[in-house]
Amino acid sequence: MAWRKSRWDPEDKSYDAWDCGLSQIPDEILREPLRHQVEVIDLRWNQIEDLPPNIGTLWPELRELWLSANKLRYIPESVCDLKKLEVLYVNGNPLERLPASLTDLQIWRRFV
Repeated sequence: MAWRKSRWDPEDKSYDAWDCGLSQIPDEILREPLRHQVEVIDLRWNQIEDLPPNIGTLWPELRELWLSANKLRYIPESVCDLKKLEVLYVNGNPLERLPASLTDLQIWRRFV
């Protein structure tokens, strides 16, 4: 099966990697300069099992995080430190637990 290629759009400040056959978060968005620029990350329809425990400090400008249809079992507590996060999609994952403080986030769209 041919997977899609991930794509960084500097104009929209978005990283599109849905259905790319990924098993982990791409290094490209964990490093400078993207780490501090990215506002939208779309990782839907991959095979990602784990998120970095320090996810809340990785992307200070992040507004939207799309993680639907992966293999995530949990969401790290530090996701609640993403102060600009407005949209979080984690549906379609075999989640065993969610951070208790997730309900404290001022997210206007959350699909769990």
